Amino acid sequence: MQYKLEYSATNIYAQHVYGAYMKFLIHPYAAFGVQASFPYFQTSAEGAWWISNSRKQEVSEIFFKTDVRFDWLDIFYSTDVFVPEINPFEREWLPVLKEKSILNSTDWIIDNYKYIHSAKIRPKTFLTFEQVTEFVMPNKGNLIDKIIALRDQVHAYLEFVSGVTTTQTIASEVLQLKKGVCQDFVHLFLAVLRNNGIAARYTSGYLNQGENIRGASQLHAWVECHIPNVGWVGIDPSNKLLVDHNYVKICHGYDYDDCMPLRGVVNTFSQDQSSNYQVKVQQIQ
Repeated sequence: MQYKLEYSATNIYAQHVYGAYMKFLIHPYAAFGVQASFPYFQTSAEGAWWISNSRKQEVSEIFFKTDVRFDWLDIFYSTDVFVPEINPFEREWLPVLKEKSILNSTDWIIDNYKYIHSAKIRPKTFLTFEQVTEFVMPNKGNLIDKIIALRDQVHAYLEFVSGVTTTQTIASEVLQLKKGVCQDFVHLFLAVLRNNGIAARYTSGYLNQGENIRGASQLHAWVECHIPNVGWVGIDPSNKLLVDHNYVKICHGYDYDDCMPLRGVVNTFSQDQSSNYQVKVQQIQ
């Protein structure tokens, strides 16, 4: 599948900005056959921009630097991207007993500890075992069957509602609110998975727009789980789907904080700013 991706954003500042150094995580993850071409980046303030693959080659970061004065900053980015066709139902899962043996092995736990361990100092995905007892993992079946069962429970538990949470909302608040957007579905799902000893990570990216698809007009978020003999498999709790070629990955991490689309420093006396953004995914082949 080939897509044209577009990302546009506007940041408005309460006082003059006298220069900025910013990093954008909006460029596709160039791995597993994904190919991005003809990247274009433009801002309302003059400055220099460049793409770096400093994070282990796969994750591409766009850097922008300017010394000019501005009160707002418009950003526009586009690229063409090719994504190999993926049928998530054609994967070959290991026999249950062999898979279970690997999952219980010391080597597996050590290799995946970063994404199995539930850290209280990262509250966006932290819940105690007692808090997730409502979500029950089946005893039988392959790991993917158990993950799908948990995905469906999280999907049924939360109502998709915009404006009730922010990027700073933590898992315990999502649990109480019982509503949120894609990142909240993902944070709750990650807390449930990690409490069940499943290696899972936060993933951000673009989603091909379609009828009744949640998160297509914004940067989307989903989960990747590590399955023996298969690798990292994408699961979307917001849309109750397995990830296929309609998803274009940008990056992955422990939680949203590792995948923030914009980080940076601005030289200003202002304490207030507002921002909004939107994305467009157009299938061209």
